[in-house]
Amino acid sequence: AKQPEVPLGVNVLLGLIASDQEDIPSAAKYYRAELSIDKGNHVAMNNLAMAIVELSGDLDEALAMATEATRQEAKWVAGSYRTVSTPAG
Repeated sequence: AKQPEVPLGVNVLLGLIASDQEDIPSAAKYYRAELSIDKGNHVAMNNLAMAIVELSGDLDEALAMATEATRQEAKWVAGSYRTVSTPAG
Protein backbone atom coordinates (compact mmCIF):
# COMPACT_ATOMS: atom_id res chain seq x y z
CA ALA A 1 0.00 0.00 0.00
CA LYS A 2 1.20 3.46 -0.87
CA GLN A 3 2.10 5.66 2.09
CA PRO A 4 -0.25 8.68 2.32
CA GLU A 5 1.31 12.03 1.56
CA VAL A 6 2.08 14.21 4.55
CA PRO A 7 0.45 17.64 4.31
CA LEU A 8 2.90 20.50 3.84
CA GLY A 9 4.19 21.85 7.12
CA VAL A 10 3.45 18.77 9.25
CA ASN A 11 7.10 17.72 9.28
CA VAL A 12 8.09 21.20 10.46
CA LEU A 13 5.65 20.89 13.36
CA LEU A 14 7.01 17.44 14.22
CA GLY A 15 10.52 18.88 14.05
CA LEU A 16 9.57 21.67 16.44
CA ILE A 17 8.13 19.14 18.88
CA ALA A 18 11.26 16.98 18.65
CA SER A 19 13.47 20.02 19.12
CA ASP A 20 11.44 21.12 22.14
CA GLN A 21 12.06 17.65 23.59
CA GLU A 22 15.78 18.12 22.84
CA ASP A 23 15.72 15.30 20.27
CA ILE A 24 17.76 17.18 17.70
CA PRO A 25 18.51 14.14 15.46
CA SER A 26 14.76 13.53 15.02
CA ALA A 27 14.13 17.24 14.51
CA ALA A 28 16.72 17.33 11.71
CA LYS A 29 15.13 14.23 10.15
CA TYR A 30 11.73 15.94 10.10
CA TYR A 31 13.12 19.19 8.65
CA ARG A 32 14.89 17.22 5.90
CA ALA A 33 11.66 15.31 5.21
CA GLU A 34 9.80 18.62 4.84
CA LEU A 35 12.43 19.91 2.43
CA SER A 36 12.10 16.76 0.34
CA ILE A 37 8.46 17.70 -0.38
CA ASP A 38 8.70 21.51 -0.10
CA LYS A 39 12.16 22.57 -1.24
CA GLY A 40 11.50 26.25 -0.56
CA ASN A 41 10.28 25.97 3.04
CA HIS A 42 12.35 28.67 4.72
CA VAL A 43 11.26 27.67 8.23
CA ALA A 44 12.48 24.09 7.72
CA MET A 45 15.74 25.41 6.23
CA ASN A 46 16.38 27.79 9.10
CA ASN A 47 15.58 25.19 11.75
CA LEU A 48 17.69 22.58 9.99
CA ALA A 49 20.61 25.04 9.94
CA MET A 50 20.33 25.32 13.73
CA ALA A 51 20.13 21.53 14.08
CA ILE A 52 23.20 21.08 11.88
CA VAL A 53 25.21 23.33 14.19
CA GLU A 54 24.10 21.34 17.22
CA LEU A 55 24.63 17.92 15.63
CA SER A 56 27.82 18.27 13.64
CA GLY A 57 29.12 21.79 14.16
CA ASP A 58 29.41 22.11 10.35
CA LEU A 59 29.22 25.89 10.19
CA ASP A 60 29.71 25.99 6.41
CA GLU A 61 26.71 23.73 5.77
CA ALA A 62 24.63 25.57 8.38
CA LEU A 63 25.51 28.98 6.92
CA ALA A 64 24.63 27.83 3.40
CA MET A 65 21.28 26.51 4.65
CA ALA A 66 20.53 29.68 6.66
CA THR A 67 21.48 31.89 3.70
CA GLU A 68 19.11 29.97 1.42
CA ALA A 69 16.40 30.18 4.09
CA THR A 70 16.75 33.97 4.10
CA ARG A 71 16.52 34.04 0.29
CA GLN A 72 13.41 31.84 0.30
CA GLU A 73 11.77 33.89 3.06
CA ALA A 74 12.28 37.07 1.03
CA LYS A 75 10.56 35.41 -1.95
CA TRP A 76 7.70 34.26 0.30
CA VAL A 77 7.22 37.72 1.81
CA ALA A 78 7.30 39.37 -1.63
CA GLY A 79 4.69 36.89 -2.87
CA SER A 80 2.52 37.48 0.19
CA TYR A 81 2.41 41.21 -0.40
CA ARG A 82 1.37 40.71 -4.02
CA THR A 83 -1.70 38.73 -2.92
CA VAL A 84 -2.94 41.28 -0.37
CA SER A 85 -5.68 43.45 -1.82
CA THR A 86 -6.10 47.05 -0.87
CA PRO A 87 -9.61 48.32 -0.20
CA ALA A 88 -10.84 50.91 -2.67
CA GLY A 89 -11.13 54.24 -1.06
